[in-house]
Amino acid sequence: MELRRPMRWAFSRHDQPERPDPDSRPAAAGDVQFRILGPLEVVRGGEPVVLRAPRQQALLAVLILEANHVVPVSRLIDAIWDDVPPETARSQVQFCVSTVRRITSAVVVTRPPGYLLDIPDEAVDVAQFEALTEAGRIAADNGRVSDAIRNLRSALGLWRGAAAAGIESRVVQIAATRLNEQRLTVIETCIGLELRLGRHAEVVGELAALVAEHPLREKLRAQQMLALYRTGRRADAVAAYRKARQVFIDELGLEPGEELRQLELAMLRGVSSLDAAGPPAAPPSQPRAIVPRQLPADIPDFTGRREVVRSLCQLLAPARGPDAPAQPTPVALLTGMSGTGKSALAIHVAHLLADQFPDGQLLIPLRDGDGQSVGSDQALERCLRAMGVAPATLPSGSAELAAMYRSLLASRRVLAILDDAASLPQVVPLLPGGPHCAVIVTSRRRLPSLPGAHMFDIGVFSPGTARALLSQVLSEVQMPATQADVTTLAELCGFLPLALRIITAKLHEHPHWNIRQVISRLQDEKNLLAELQIGDTGVSASISLSYESLLPEARVLFLRLSLLGACDFAAWVCAPLLDLEPQYADSLLDQLVACHLVEVRRGDDGSVRFHLHELVRAFALGHLAASQPRQERTAALSRLAAARANRHGSAA
Repeated sequence: MELRRPMRWAFSRHDQPERPDPDSRPAAAGDVQFRILGPLEVVRGGEPVVLRAPRQQALLAVLILEANHVVPVSRLIDAIWDDVPPETARSQVQFCVSTVRRITSAVVVTRPPGYLLDIPDEAVDVAQFEALTEAGRIAADNGRVSDAIRNLRSALGLWRGAAAAGIESRVVQIAATRLNEQRLTVIETCIGLELRLGRHAEVVGELAALVAEHPLREKLRAQQMLALYRTGRRADAVAAYRKARQVFIDELGLEPGEELRQLELAMLRGVSSLDAAGPPAAPPSQPRAIVPRQLPADIPDFTGRREVVRSLCQLLAPARGPDAPAQPTPVALLTGMSGTGKSALAIHVAHLLADQFPDGQLLIPLRDGDGQSVGSDQALERCLRAMGVAPATLPSGSAELAAMYRSLLASRRVLAILDDAASLPQVVPLLPGGPHCAVIVTSRRRLPSLPGAHMFDIGVFSPGTARALLSQVLSEVQMPATQADVTTLAELCGFLPLALRIITAKLHEHPHWNIRQVISRLQDEKNLLAELQIGDTGVSASISLSYESLLPEARVLFLRLSLLGACDFAAWVCAPLLDLEPQYADSLLDQLVACHLVEVRRGDDGSVRFHLHELVRAFALGHLAASQPRQERTAALSRLAAARANRHGSAA
């Protein structure tokens, strides 16, 4: 049993956010239903609402497919005009949104970088289909086959034809193709369950129609053969195989797959197991039990983080008595700016808890060697191979991979580290479903919607911890240093664990240095980040991954904030630095905070200020000079000075 969710877009083109338009107040929703499992339909108060313009239909279809998720304006442009949008595309999208709001009473909210259809799940047929198929999966997993069939049949009853039929948009049809494929998978699952209950006669006719419509789907062919065989039509069952074989040879130049060939052979031999209800073939052999031990070596001189380590251990391996109720999988999210040692902390805790998870520890990198995000399918395949699944037996679909992963972990006690996650869709398929496993997720971004996660903000070291680490290394390399020198060195590293580790590695590599030389090198601001690099590891490269993930205008804001100097700043400065409306500038600042490129500091009086870490500011200054002309920087500072004068004048 499997479940696929509607496509969540991977944004690439035109991803510059739109400024909020004045017509962003949502209309009253009323009793509105949105249907896209078939031709696009909007029903308000029981009466159909007609959208005649193809552009409005394409726009609304994308919003429905992404209901309750922000769809960037760029994606709407792609959906309406494919790859050749006019220069006025953004204003036309805004007009289309206003028209859709007015005609349908849809609650379409303007939210950078685009729009969001705010609608209850029960008002969208796609969401209802998802909920019913998920209920069917759970029922099937728990052995309630009749309940599973009832839910799946209800889900299939929502369909009125091919998804988004009649909408001539490449973007919409890509999503529709995936929905149509999901429907076929649910049909196959439902019929498989009905065959298990012996309802062969009831599904023979349906299977004949399905095979005629989808002649190359081997699963439907196998189910048709089995239904015919068990209703006493054995000659028809064998004939169905031979017809299928001819179709495959004519259309594809291929013989049928192993399942069909073995099923025909069993029918010719009259294998008795075919006469009983249930799947015809013997259950597949279970993968060889392999205990994955993927943790790298723990850091011998792991320093600090005592309270966080204690909290993580209590969360991930709580005391469980024999009568304790089942608990959901504990998930810890370690989030913080680049270089704070999130991965090292996760690995350290995993080593401490190794005996609590006897079935293994998985380390799942969610970025490749080039810093690019790894898809969940690729990560799932890696995990399954680590647990003994032969590559040739890996399923091909996303839902199938996730289902196999959950099944293998259902009765095991495994600790999984999902390292350097970039987004929620990467993480969710990798979360085990049972209560026996535990998960640590590390991310440079806040992932507030991660189901059931306990968030731990991992900041820089305290001054005392940073000094203790440096003092230990200095004593190891026999480099005399005063307490003042150690403090200065820690401050120049910004108390950032990555920077401190790089300096300690260099001290080991160059035992002939003295601490004054090291301090002098780091005090040269132009070469600071170059000094904080050893081999392929560097503070600049680490920060760059967060910087590269930003939208263009957020990058500009980040770089210009470095002009403010090493000081706290208020949110209002962002608007004059960019010459944008305050509300939109605030949304860009929120992106920087979410990526931990900007720190939030709260005063004792409850006031909120913002700050660039010293090394983050050094990174921004280096990129600012290279990417923005002097006149643009000067103009930004002039606007800021004028805005500050106006604020002071108003206060006076």
